[in-house]
Amino acid sequence: MIPGGRLVVLGKQGAGKGTQCVRLSHHYVIPHISTGDMLRGEIKAGTSLGVEARRHMDEGDLIPDDVVLSMVVKRLDQDDTRTRGFVLDGFPRTVAQAEGLDDLLRPAVLDLSINIVVPTQLVLRRLASRRICEDCGTIYSTMAPPRVAWICDVCGGEVVHREDDTEAAIHRRLDLYEQETAPLISWYRRAGTLVSVSGVGSPDAVSDRLVAAIDDHRRAGGFGPPLPAGEGPRASGPGGEDQAGGGYVGGDETGGDETGGDETGGDETGGDETGDETGGAYPGGVYTGDADIVGGSGIARGLVDGRAGGPALGFPDDAFPRGQAVAE
Repeated sequence: MIPGGRLVVLGKQGAGKGTQCVRLSHHYVIPHISTGDMLRGEIKAGTSLGVEARRHMDEGDLIPDDVVLSMVVKRLDQDDTRTRGFVLDGFPRTVAQAEGLDDLLRPAVLDLSINIVVPTQLVLRRLASRRICEDCGTIYSTMAPPRVAWICDVCGGEVVHREDDTEAAIHRRLDLYEQETAPLISWYRRAGTLVSVSGVGSPDAVSDRLVAAIDDHRRAGGFGPPLPAGEGPRASGPGGEDQAGGGYVGGDETGGDETGGDETGGDETGGDETGDETGGAYPGGVYTGDADIVGGSGIARGLVDGRAGGPALGFPDDAFPRGQAVAE
């Protein structure tokens, strides 16, 4: 079995953290937890947390520690993070958040923090050209756009220029990084859990450097043992509810695609072949009847009409059809 790990990926905005976190998540089979994706989900849902977060993001400010920690608490309170670990993307951003993370993980510890180093001028060029899908978070750029007229290749959503990717907001975020997040590099270095990796070059080249650094650290004995389900870090968030948009939910992948070498968001919640699929495909371990799948208001009709942009864009389907009648 591929060993997991508890990883934090650091770096300036535009360093490629999202791209590389998705790749590390797949390579080590660990949840990818993106606080940026979680915050955007709250904003889209119009929650009070989302309204507060939107105000800070529009101004180019960092989100307050207590707001971010409240989301991370709920996401770490799940079995997959305790047994497999995680790769944290966009968190922590301050020393106070790092100290809060240490408290949440006890008795486990963070295995490694990785700083992706990219020159500021390259970051500015990347952020100025960045475009994002409003629905799934897939990242594109003006140099690597979606195939069809700024319609997301992954989900069919609209691809836009983020309001907080203006030149003024970008410079504001980079200034805040130097003030708030750069000290975090020194904090992790003193803890003996930091490696720095160049983020210049193709996504494949950067991924190879990251995997080599992580594997070297593991061979040197820098990783703690995995924790059995139900033991170890247990962060009891308010109400204990699951945090949507935060990586693997029920063991399924989050993200999982790379478009033009840029970041891909795209959470996928539930619904793999686990014996109790989301949407009721296996109630009581029995296959759903053909009529419920392909009937006038069946599962397949909803998929064709509304999922992945509808029939105009097409879609990949997993585990369907399962029989000749359903295929017809």
